[in-house]
Amino acid sequence: MIRRWLTVCVLVFASGLGGLLLTSLLTHRPALQQISQPGPIVVIRVPLLDWNSTSSSANPTLYSLARKGAVGDLLTRAVSGHSCTGDGWMTLSAGTRTAVGGLAHETLPGHKVDRCPGIQTPFRTSATTGYYPEWPTWRATALSRSPKADIGRLASTAMQHHECVSAVGGGAALAASDRQGEVAHYASGLADADFSTCPITLVSLVSTNDKDLRAAVAKVPADATLVVAALGDDASPEHLRSVVITGPGVPHGRLTSLNTRQIGMIGIVDLTALILHRYGSAAPTLPEARVPSVEPSSSVYGPVTLARDLGQELAVQHSVLRSFFPRALVIGAVVVALGVLLWRLQVRRIRRGEQPLVASSLLRAGIGVTAGALASLPAATFLIGVFPWYRSGHPGFALTGGVLLIAVAISVLALTGPWRRHRAGPLLVVLAITGYTVLDDTMHGSRLQLTSMMGLQPLYGGRYYGMGNVGYAMLATSALLIAALLADPLIRAGRRDLAAATVVLVAIPAILVDGSPAWGADAGGPVAMIPAFAYLALNASGLRVTWQRVALIGGSTGLVVAGLAVLDYLRPAQYRTHLGDFVAGLRNHGQAGGLGRIGQLNAQMLTSGPLTLLVPLLLVVAIVVLVAPSRRFSRPVARLWAPIPFLGNGLVAAVICWVLGFFANDSGTGIPPIGMLIVVPLLVVLAATVSSREPAPRGAPIPGVSSRLLRRRES
Repeated sequence: MIRRWLTVCVLVFASGLGGLLLTSLLTHRPALQQISQPGPIVVIRVPLLDWNSTSSSANPTLYSLARKGAVGDLLTRAVSGHSCTGDGWMTLSAGTRTAVGGLAHETLPGHKVDRCPGIQTPFRTSATTGYYPEWPTWRATALSRSPKADIGRLASTAMQHHECVSAVGGGAALAASDRQGEVAHYASGLADADFSTCPITLVSLVSTNDKDLRAAVAKVPADATLVVAALGDDASPEHLRSVVITGPGVPHGRLTSLNTRQIGMIGIVDLTALILHRYGSAAPTLPEARVPSVEPSSSVYGPVTLARDLGQELAVQHSVLRSFFPRALVIGAVVVALGVLLWRLQVRRIRRGEQPLVASSLLRAGIGVTAGALASLPAATFLIGVFPWYRSGHPGFALTGGVLLIAVAISVLALTGPWRRHRAGPLLVVLAITGYTVLDDTMHGSRLQLTSMMGLQPLYGGRYYGMGNVGYAMLATSALLIAALLADPLIRAGRRDLAAATVVLVAIPAILVDGSPAWGADAGGPVAMIPAFAYLALNASGLRVTWQRVALIGGSTGLVVAGLAVLDYLRPAQYRTHLGDFVAGLRNHGQAGGLGRIGQLNAQMLTSGPLTLLVPLLLVVAIVVLVAPSRRFSRPVARLWAPIPFLGNGLVAAVICWVLGFFANDSGTGIPPIGMLIVVPLLVVLAATVSSREPAPRGAPIPGVSSRLLRRRES
């Protein structure tokens, strides 16, 4: 058996590695090139600028810059659901996401855009200088929020290097103010502006008219680096905004940064890093910001087309999200109810010695395919990103139709292949496709997660790469159940050593990819996944779960996560993720960074709607069913996995992972529902196929419960 087990392990490893290499080959990109600043730098803000509402005919100046410069989409979200230009200028000043005044909320479908606070102009102290009397209050507020924002950093840093920052327009004056709120060089409009006064010039245009942009560009010195961008959504719904960087030290292509790790996308804070990069090693360290770089392109307008595609993709994904999943969950609830009803009916008929219903085979097939498609839905929302659905005439229809087709295709594949002869076969296919999709995508930049309805949602979230909570729930749930399903026949064959080794072999890549700073960069993920896999390995090996072993597992988990964070911290600052930044903040300032926000964000999500309040209730129900499967209300569900006894342990491990993941991750409220969205339909698949096999005897032991106790209750 050992030889066969080793052969299977080698084949699975080779297949997985081959898939990863194929993805690497298909997604290969040219080496990134750096941006240099041989002269001054000018930042021009154009309101409401995005690639989906511009054209070469209506915006000739913008497109002439894009034709020779670096192009991308700009993330303007600060600390609220809706971005405002005043917050964008303050963010540029601090190099950290922040806001001034009240926070504008996300625009819900069918609702009006939340109103942004007005942008205040500085109080004039002379013809060219000014200050903000409210600055001390603003600064105290910015430093009290998480993350702490040092507004005035940009101008004060320039002063330390004997340079100045000039501002044209009220909004630009916010970013040009120093830590005391003083603006050294200020002009209210283009007519009075001199772009050669300071090495750093910030311009706030009040019109989208191309003539105004052309007039501003005409004032830019020939050796200057020019940035043209929109810094907020203001009166428009949330969208990726346009950004172009051009100049003698800027290659043509697509912008990116180590902040977003996404080709074609940067943040406002990255523009701060770009400006301060002129000071070299003396530039301050910005935890959230990284200097942009460029993926070179030989196509004139190719970077613009790709930037427009990304904006369209994310906008349509978000508009479809709120209607698509409630409907899918309603369908899922109906399927679950039908599956349970069918399973109970068929089991009773078989026990009475009666034949199954004649029409039940078609009904079972329909319920099985529907349930399998529902379990495959999370993976389908990722895989649809492989296809250019956003270029169709009806992108919303193409998106929803494509997701459903992919989900049904996965379900049909799982239920019709040769593996269907094995009871765990269809489940393994769905779980393997789900887990491998997340694993492969995370190791290649998380592009599918970025644009998925169930993914990172960069317009409304603060994460743009690595392992998001939805992807984590998909990977962890799939990996734990795969390990349980593969270990089950080995346990029944008496090879508990191989069963435990199988659990460990499945755990290693899942935990490594999730926690590695180079891939998943997920601190909270291993905190939940390691104990869950440890519980499963202990059960597979036949060892009891004692308090001493629980303490050992907890200590080992802490050491692994701390080790990953320290290794990330030891890398150069520009390559660190939030893991290394956390260690740096703790070491240098005694601050835990975003760690304290986990509970706050989870509380906000739990109270955001009536459905989210059901998450703790669902967890309690799952725990009760798994901990007390011999109870009358739990027994019908528990008997589903009686023919695969170790699947029950896998489900317990999954619930352990969901509960710990809920507390260890910010916005971890979404982890249990996604895990259940995979698990519950797969149990329905088992229910839909039970009538074609002899059900477990009535006295068969249920995993997790003493068989002697069960027999006593049934007698």
